[in-house]
Amino acid sequence: MRHYDIIDYNAAEHARLAEKQKTTERIFDGKILHVARDTVELPNGHEAVREKIVHVGAVCILPVTADGQVYVERQFRYPLGRVITEVPAGKLDSDEEDILEAAKRELKEETGLTAKTWTDLGLFYPAAAYCDEVITMFLAQELEQTGQKLDDDEFLDVVKLPLPQLVADVMAGRVPDAKTQTVVLKAARLLGVIPQERTGGLHMDALEAIFTRRSTRKFKPELPPRALIEQVLEAGRSGPCGHNSQFSHFYVITDPAQLERLAVLVREAFAKKEVTPGMYASLVNSITVSKKGTYVFHYHTPVLIIAANRRDYGNAMADNACALENMMIAANALDLGACYINQLHWLDEEKSVRAYLRTLGVGDTETETITGALSLGYAADGLPNRTPRQTAGNEVTWL
Repeated sequence: MRHYDIIDYNAAEHARLAEKQKTTERIFDGKILHVARDTVELPNGHEAVREKIVHVGAVCILPVTADGQVYVERQFRYPLGRVITEVPAGKLDSDEEDILEAAKRELKEETGLTAKTWTDLGLFYPAAAYCDEVITMFLAQELEQTGQKLDDDEFLDVVKLPLPQLVADVMAGRVPDAKTQTVVLKAARLLGVIPQERTGGLHMDALEAIFTRRSTRKFKPELPPRALIEQVLEAGRSGPCGHNSQFSHFYVITDPAQLERLAVLVREAFAKKEVTPGMYASLVNSITVSKKGTYVFHYHTPVLIIAANRRDYGNAMADNACALENMMIAANALDLGACYINQLHWLDEEKSVRAYLRTLGVGDTETETITGALSLGYAADGLPNRTPRQTAGNEVTWL
C-alpha cells in the first residue's frame, strides 16, 4: 500500500485505538481487487477477524475550461445497473506509478484532454470500513483537446456543464457518485463558485436571489429532495405577518396522481366560466385555454404548495403573499424553479375543487381560504430562469 502524508494532530492519543495485525490470508485475487482476511488484536487484547479489500489506489480529475465549463462523463456502472454522472477517474497502473502522471493519463484516455495547469486537491478514502483504496483529486485547467483513447472495454459519453450547475446538481442529490461530489465541491470552493463566507446550503446572497428571481413554468418530473423542499417551506413560515399572528397553513402535494386529478378539476371549473370585459389577463388565459381542454394550471410541477389562512383573518392575503414570495426567493437561492399560482385562489369557493382538496386534508371553505399556491421543482432547462429584466414600471417617488 502506498503511504500518504496525512496529518494526525492527536497521533499519540489515537495510538491506543490501534488494532495490530497477527495473521493475514489472501482469499481472492481479481483484476482490480484483492481480498484479505486478517486476524487482529484489539485495544482490549481480544482478537477479531477483519476482511478488507486491497486496492492499488486511484485518481479523479475535474477538468475546468477558462469560461467555467467542466467535462464530466456518463458511464454505465455494472454494480449499480445504471448510467451515472462522474468525473474522469481511474486506478493506478501499479503501486509505484506517479500519481500526477496517472491523472494525466486517465484524463487523456477518457476525454482526450491535456492540461497545462494541475492542482492537487488532496485525497480521500471512499470506503474506509472495508477497503484501503485512496483516491487523489486533481483540478485540471488550461485544457487542450488531443483525441480520446478509451480502453477496449470502456464505453462512455463526455459532456460539458457549467460548474455552478454541477455544484447545484451535487447539492440537490442528483450526482450520487462520491468522488465526483468531493472533487466538485473542493474545486468549486477553491475557484470561488462556493464563496468562503456563505453557509447554510444557499448558492447566492439575499439581494442576488431577489434580483435574479424569475418564474419557472417548465419543470422536470423528478421530485427534489425533501430537505430542499423543507428549506423552501421554512422560508415561507418565516415570512412577516400581522401582529406575528402566524395563521398561514401550507399544504404540500407531491403525489403525481393527486396533482393530475387536481389539474383536471381546475380545468373543468375554468371551462364553465366566461370571459368578461376588463377581466385580469391571466384569468382570461385560464378560462380560454381550459375551454380548449389543454390547461394545466400548475405547469406539471412535481411539488405544489398551497397557501391557506384563516377565513376570518383580515390580513390573510397579505401574510400569505409575503410567505409565497419568501419561498420563491429561497427556491431561486437553492437552484429550484418556482412559480406563483393564483388559480386555486380564484377557485377558492369552487365546490368540486374544494371538495377534492378536502379529501386530501385541506381545511374546509368555512374555516380556511386559499390565497395562492407555489409550483416548485427542478427547472426543465437545468437552472431556474434568471433572464435579466428591465424594471420599466413600479414607479418610485421620493417625498
